This record gives sequence, structure tokens and C-alpha cells, in this order.
Amino acid sequence: MQVQKLIIRNLRSVKKLTVSFDEVTALLGGNNAGKSTVLHAIDIFFEAAPQISLDDYHNREEDDIEITLVFHRLVPEEVSVFGSAVVGDRLTIRRVFSKHGEKQPPYEALALAFPPFSTVRQAAGKTDKRTSYNNLVGEIDGLERVASADAADAAMNEWEAANPDLLELEFRRDFFGATNVASGKLKKKTALQLVPAVADAHQETSDAKKSPIISLLSQISKQMYENKRDVTEFFGAVPQAFRRLGEPRKRTGVKRVE
Repeated sequence: MQVQKLIIRNLRSVKKLTVSFDEVTALLGGNNAGKSTVLHAIDIFFEAAPQISLDDYHNREEDDIEITLVFHRLVPEEVSVFGSAVVGDRLTIRRVFSKHGEKQPPYEALALAFPPFSTVRQAAGKTDKRTSYNNLVGEIDGLERVASADAADAAMNEWEAANPDLLELEFRRDFFGATNVASGKLKKKTALQLVPAVADAHQETSDAKKSPIISLLSQISKQMYENKRDVTEFFGAVPQAFRRLGEPRKRTGVKRVE
């Protein structure tokens, strides 16, 4: 998948900006025009716990920083991974950074959802989520009381699947789970590699861990193979083959313990 659009709010000198990307996109402008801010926005979007300073906030004010990326050209395997967050062949994800908020703000996916469930999904803890959900029982047809937050999540997903005509587009905080898990999922499919305009060639190629050029080539090679059907089918078959090899009846001296 590829980044199609970037939307920035309240980052550094930028109050609001939308940037559309093509196969190749050049950012042209004088000093302090905001070119570096565009790259900085994408960089902190992908980092699970980016270092945000007071200078990153527009005019050093209290307004939250919002960074939204819209992805397109998803391959079938990516559509499967991101599920119902893919709307109209687009994947839209937002992060909101606040001075007094979470150090690892979650990735919020724009997805179809039933609006009354928003309060439940935004509950601070599992107990609050369960209580908030059970408060809706009796007000919404088809809901039954649950004993856990996980059961509440499952019940809401099942209810939405059965009532698609009542769903609306909204950003869901809970869609990808923990921030580091979501970051890992995204980086596995697409990522930013910052390559400096001026660099020492020997230094860039001598340390693979620090070289953005080597990282970029590695990422390209990895995605080329991961997106091939025969490679996907191979990795999908490996767990089953491993289980068959480990069956006790095939291992000499290994007995099944009942």
C-alpha cells in the first residue's frame, strides 16, 4: 500500500495542510516553507512513542497536533489484515498528540461503526467499558448483558455486522489495539525512510543498522516478496507442516501424554 494523502493540523508552523502524493512527489519551497514539517509529520506518525517537544505545537499553543494518513493501492493481503478499516479501497488512520495526553497516542482508523458504541469503545478501562456497554442493554434491540470488556467488543462487532445500514463513518480508537502493535502492523506494510541530502557514502554503507539507504532497499525487497501469492501461500502452509512433523506418532521415542 502507498500513502495517498497527508493531513496536518497544528504542527510547527503549519496550522492546517493537506498534501497529496503521486508515484514521485517533489516538495519545493524556500526556507521555512514547511518542507521538513511534512517529512517530520510522517516520521512521528509511524513512531509508536515519538519525541514531541513544545516547539512541535503550532505557535507553542495548547491545540492538539493531528496527523492523518490516507493509504491506497492495498493488495489483497493488506485488505485482509486491516479488515473493515478499509473503506472504498482506502485506509485512513489518524493520530492525535496532546501536551497532557498519552505518550503513545493510539492509531485511530476511520471505519463504519454504530455511533452509540463510541462511548463504550472510548472507555478508560475494561471495567468502565463493560459497564458502559451494559448500560445500553435495553435501549438497543439485540444487545445482551456481558461479563467482560472482551465480550462487549465481540458483541458490538457482531451487532454492527448484522446492522450495516445503521453504521456511520467515524474514527475508532480501539481498532488496532495497543499502539506498538498498530505501529508494527503499519511498518510491516509501508514505512518512511529519511535519506539525508548530503551524506558520507562509506558511512552509509558500512553500518546497515543506521543506513537509511540500506533500510530502504531492504524494505523494498521484503515487500516485493511478501506480496507475491506463492510466498504468501508458502508462509501460510508452514505452521500446518510444522504441526504435522511434530505429531507424536511420527517421532520415535515420543509418547502422547493423556
